Amino acid sequence: MDTEKVRLAKAVGKKAYSLFKSGKFLCAEAILVTINEVFKGGLTEKQAISLSAPFCEGLGQAGCLCGALSGAIMACGLILIEFPLWKRRKLARRISHTLHNSFKIKNKATCCRILTKKVKNNKDKHVEQCASLTAYSAEMAANFILEERPSLIHVALDLNEDTSKSPLNRFSSWVKNLL
Repeated sequence: MDTEKVRLAKAVGKKAYSLFKSGKFLCAEAILVTINEVFKGGLTEKQAISLSAPFCEGLGQAGCLCGALSGAIMACGLILIEFPLWKRRKLARRISHTLHNSFKIKNKATCCRILTKKVKNNKDKHVEQCASLTAYSAEMAANFILEERPSLIHVALDLNEDTSKSPLNRFSSWVKNLL
């Protein structure tokens, strides 16, 4: 099962990367849309985009917190935080703290302005770097979700679905083929 978790997390990262590279989604959007679909978070695609759009490009082009990291934290919150919230606040803070620290250790910064400083004048390199950060953050979020709730792998893979019905089902089928 651990191999399935690793492969699923990598597939989530690849899907978020692809959504970002398509030009239709930015970092936080690609991650929240992907995690929501894979783990059946209950949002429509429009809702996921609406919630995450303000966090893209370092909090709306402010250059602050990386949108990929913001998207990963939002996605984990969506899937892992249940109500009543007061019972889950410690988990919410642990999600943010853990993902923030993991991201910073790997990338040496969490600030969009710092992360993109060397590539800001080269569009292709900038897009590739942000797509890679998006993939990394989506994979990190999926790993965190699966560590907290290992049983969610069955939700993500949902082996009983008709794969012809929706994009989510097609993605589930795609992940199964990777396994």
